[in-house]
Amino acid sequence: MDKEREGILLSVLTSAMGFAYFCNKKMLLFLNVETSTFLWFSLGSLFYLSYILPSKRRKKMKILLTELKKVLAIAIFTGIGAILWFQGTVVAQPTNVAFIFQFSRVFTVLAGILLLGERLSPREGLGVLLALTGGFILTYTGEEARILNNLVLLASASSYAASHILAKIYVKDVDPISLAAGRTMLAAVLLFFYSLATGRLDLAVPLEALSWALLGAFIAPFLAVIFYYEAFKRVELSKVAAIISTQPFFTALYAVLFFATLPSLWQMVGGSIVTLGVMVLTSSRRSELRSRKPDGAPRE
Repeated sequence: MDKEREGILLSVLTSAMGFAYFCNKKMLLFLNVETSTFLWFSLGSLFYLSYILPSKRRKKMKILLTELKKVLAIAIFTGIGAILWFQGTVVAQPTNVAFIFQFSRVFTVLAGILLLGERLSPREGLGVLLALTGGFILTYTGEEARILNNLVLLASASSYAASHILAKIYVKDVDPISLAAGRTMLAAVLLFFYSLATGRLDLAVPLEALSWALLGAFIAPFLAVIFYYEAFKRVELSKVAAIISTQPFFTALYAVLFFATLPSLWQMVGGSIVTLGVMVLTSSRRSELRSRKPDGAPRE
């Protein structure tokens, strides 16, 4: 199998990791938000350590010590995004969460324009407009409780976008998997102190909740990131991003196959428009990068 096919396959596998949205939903049936987020990132940290320590990447982790304050800033926004994500998941269905989380890519592009002086082409503007239209349908075609909950999830997506922008601005020449590991570990520490400060840390974790936490932490903060960066080594980032934008449809498929839950018509319509907007946005970015960078140059 050639590298491009491997990259596409890895991108599809990354997209298929949308099952994680069900894992944290199941955890929240037994645990509060604060304990769930701490457990999620703590287990993710253990998976990263088991992956990095036996490999040559453990030497690259030392670089993070010189960038500790910057990685901490990234971890803070990651932790805020996680708390809002889990809080929004208490009410929302996983498929709806997956669709709304597509906005993290839209917010990243918009933040790049506002903070980094990047330009928005007419085609990219169309992608943003489509995504916003789909987001409006997802958010405002339901009862008031769902509207407020979706706004919490949008805030979570914006917080994750902020962490991505900070990573782009602050941390350069750092192995991305080592960076993801350091961010996950620091986020776990921050969430531990947050749960202690709020008095919401519950150490009596039922076995079923722990099982869902292990599966979710293995899928989301760990395996999906590994697949993503391995795909990026083989094909350009924009193609990977376009494939990953189909993740909510995998989540919807899992809802039907494993949980006998059928997404509503408005969820599918709004979510499809959001996904189309993200695809237009990422394909526009690919065209722009090709026009600015020669063949063989690294792509961001």
